[in-house]
Amino acid sequence: MTTFFSLLFSSFLTLAIYTHSFGVFEIPPFKNDIVTKDKILKKTKSSFLQINSSLNQEWSGFSGIVYEEQVAEPILKEREILEYLDEASKYLDAYEFKKSLKTALIAYKLAREEKNIVLEINSLLLVAQINMYWGNTEASEKIYEKIDSYRKDISDHLPQNMDLILDLGKSSVLLKSNNPNDAIELIEQVFENHQNVNQTLFYQDFLWNTGIAYFQKEDYQQAFDSLNKVVAMVPSNYYDALLNFYTGKFYEQTQDIETALPYYFRLDSLVTGQKEIVPEIKEIYGTINNYFLEKGDRVRQFEYLNKFLKTLTIHNDISDYVKNTTREQFEIPLLIEEKQLEIEKLKNQKIQNKRDTIIIISVLLVGLFISIYFVVKQLKYKKRFDKLISKDFKKPVSTEEETIQSNISIEVIDDLLKKLDLFESKKEFLANEVSLNEVSKQFQTNSSYLSKVVNLKKDKNFSNYINDLRIEHCLEQLDKESRLRNYTIKALAEEMGFNNAQSFSTAFFKYTGIHPSFFIEQLKKSKKE
Repeated sequence: MTTFFSLLFSSFLTLAIYTHSFGVFEIPPFKNDIVTKDKILKKTKSSFLQINSSLNQEWSGFSGIVYEEQVAEPILKEREILEYLDEASKYLDAYEFKKSLKTALIAYKLAREEKNIVLEINSLLLVAQINMYWGNTEASEKIYEKIDSYRKDISDHLPQNMDLILDLGKSSVLLKSNNPNDAIELIEQVFENHQNVNQTLFYQDFLWNTGIAYFQKEDYQQAFDSLNKVVAMVPSNYYDALLNFYTGKFYEQTQDIETALPYYFRLDSLVTGQKEIVPEIKEIYGTINNYFLEKGDRVRQFEYLNKFLKTLTIHNDISDYVKNTTREQFEIPLLIEEKQLEIEKLKNQKIQNKRDTIIIISVLLVGLFISIYFVVKQLKYKKRFDKLISKDFKKPVSTEEETIQSNISIEVIDDLLKKLDLFESKKEFLANEVSLNEVSKQFQTNSSYLSKVVNLKKDKNFSNYINDLRIEHCLEQLDKESRLRNYTIKALAEEMGFNNAQSFSTAFFKYTGIHPSFFIEQLKKSKKE
């Protein structure tokens, strides 16, 4: 994930880039020394005439002597944009992500109107980092691509560390997309191309992303080497909280939940009552809730269930706002703008009497393509349905001989397979609270043995194994029992042991390639109901 330090650094970058480009102030080394908006606002129109010569060289559209009337208006606009960016940074420092995003987008819009690419880049960096932090990697990637496209035109006006900023953002996008190999390759290129990167404020961010990449690759030694170095370099609750998260996650992934829990409790204590919002916290509350539920400790379970629900509500509220607001105020306007530019090119290329025809044809083609897309999609779903209904619903299981590379005896494997057959015949997979640990206890074995047998003999992990059994059963029952075909998706999900309609629909589509509502609709037609 991208670190919160990167978010805070964007506020330093705002004025640093601006002053670097126009030579108005000396660039300060740290954020606290930045020329604030209050200082900027004290400048009068006449005081800006003192920097006419530099402005005259840097701003296009001015030539010869710059008069007060000519320079005052653009300077006031620049000042207004800087004020919004400064405000957005302050909101970000206060963890008010919605206000920060909204204000940064206002600055972006004004910078676009003024055709001020430097300040536009500053605005976009804030918007990209907020989207990255809340998981909207698709929008962040588009923003970094747009910033990258600007560099060729104004490379002389940007600070040398712009490459580091963009590469840091791109590595974070790769990690959010669970692509650690490409992230590591990119970071290694950064260290190779920038020999002094370890002397910059970005070093700990690249080091942190390196740790996360190795964690995703399950190379835990290298992962924790990097993460612990960052915590030692930059003591803070935020880094400490995330280190506890990944340490606990490591033990949880190795089925050692008892060792994982103290780290999760430490993370909970660090964030409780603090302004910092750590998106990962919602994951651990779910785990702790399930732990106390299994232990029968209803008081603690209810405590963490409330925390989980509260955190999930906050997370969804902010992430939905960030995604929707960015789409409405950045992505859609950008698409419209790009479309308008294309239309303008067409207008310049064609004479007046052909111009309208081209636009109409384009619209009709778009409509036609959309219609064709939906028709093809429906036909594809229908073909999948026919294939499903024409044969046994169960997917074939690989019959190739597997060699289990472990110390599990053949007797134990045979015993577990017999128990799994009995488990399937009794339809015990329909129970709502089926888990690897619970079934392992029922089979009087350990979860590692059972997981390996399911993986190698059923050709899938335990979770997919349970979901596939449920979907196979669902398909059979829908075909046999007409009453089930009148159930809502939610009711059908509960009948098949799923916790909610979304998880059922996802598992159904993954297994069949079509949505449950479409399958039921086609099944009713085939039964002439």
